Amino acid sequence: MPFCNNCGNQMPDLARFCVRCGAGVSAAVIPTPRESIGPTHHLTFHGTGGELLLIYIKTILLSFVTLGIYSFWGRTRIRAFFAEHTRFDNVAFAYHGTGLELLIGFAKAIAVLILLGAQCGVFILATGQTIGSILGGIVAAIGVLALVPAAMVGAWRYRLSRTSLRGIRFSFRGNVIDFCKVYFPGLLLTLITFSIYAPFFWNNIRRYYTNNAYYGNARFSYSGEGRDLLVPWIFGLILTPFTLGISMLWFQLQRFNYQCSRTRFQNAALVPAIPFGDYFLLHLTNFLLAVFTLGIATPWVMIRTVRFVFERLTLRGELNLQAIAQEFIDSGATGEGLESLLDNGATDLGFGM
Repeated sequence: MPFCNNCGNQMPDLARFCVRCGAGVSAAVIPTPRESIGPTHHLTFHGTGGELLLIYIKTILLSFVTLGIYSFWGRTRIRAFFAEHTRFDNVAFAYHGTGLELLIGFAKAIAVLILLGAQCGVFILATGQTIGSILGGIVAAIGVLALVPAAMVGAWRYRLSRTSLRGIRFSFRGNVIDFCKVYFPGLLLTLITFSIYAPFFWNNIRRYYTNNAYYGNARFSYSGEGRDLLVPWIFGLILTPFTLGISMLWFQLQRFNYQCSRTRFQNAALVPAIPFGDYFLLHLTNFLLAVFTLGIATPWVMIRTVRFVFERLTLRGELNLQAIAQEFIDSGATGEGLESLLDNGATDLGFGM
């Protein structure tokens, strides 16, 4: 029997709608039965908003005193907080990044952008003010555009390489050249189709991220197709003006559910069970908390979101973690620094977090 990917409810084989949440039966919301059978593995989160607030206050104060330098250590501490308080089958993750790595990576990223700016001066000296400004501007624009996929790959590689479970590191083994073959054609098609191609673009990025992600020597895999998200995307776009954007929130959940249900590790698959009503209520209450506390409740908003997702997301199927061997793939933090400068959402995998 299939399972509704919107709420996780088991459905009769010939059902057209889920009796629990009302979602229609389509390729975008129904995982295959095989992906939902076997032992269930859980993610849990045990941190509190008060603990995270103290880290934020310390980061803000020390960053002010050190003219922003401590912010790299503060960001590392926040990541470590979330890793240390997240457990998979009651075993905690660990984060091994350091503030010094982030600082060095940020400095290298600044150096790259300075070089891009300096070449404009070289062109002006060589060809004159008018032509030099045009040529230098074109080279700078191309350079910044090329840095975006480099930042995305570099940031994802760094963050995975600094995360471990049971003493075994995660890693990302994709490279910038191959990712550019996914990124630039997808970006171009998304632009010329006025965003209609966007679901294919996002899906291809998700596939590249997932299929090149490893835990030790074991690889993750993704089997989703962009066409399965096309109708929900168009539906969400059309209804956006009439729903004040709520239809896009609905699509965000459809994307998350679908992409999770197509993600596998060994013989297990992710199974989401998030009804839209609960998802909408989470975002509404988070917004009210952030606004009426003038942002003070942000740590609680973040933790509420993480717990909400973890409580409704399971990994179902057989795992053989004892057979996984360590294969540590190191990575510098230059891509992480570029991602911080460009602010391009390098790790956006559609989690809605």
